[in-house]
Amino acid sequence: MLLCDATLLTARRFIAIPTNQSINNDASAVVFSEFFWGAFGPVVEGYDDPCPFGDAVLDGFDFDIGSILKAGQDPSALYRGYATMIDTLRG
Repeated sequence: MLLCDATLLTARRFIAIPTNQSINNDASAVVFSEFFWGAFGPVVEGYDDPCPFGDAVLDGFDFDIGSILKAGQDPSALYRGYATMIDTLRG
């Protein structure tokens, strides 16, 4: 395994560290999914931000959504926005 910044790289997947990340709202989910698709999906006209893999594209995305509930935190906050993000990617 190789530790790179806040990402643990294994042979099969990237695991974000820490495990208490969440999406604040549906608007943030849409913005993130549009960035994610532009950076890692098929070439999109008008997308001017960097594409880490150049012309190569990923053939799918696998989200392993795991968070740790803090004392007194609303459980729905852990998963807020993820359905919107996935729906936007499916678009």
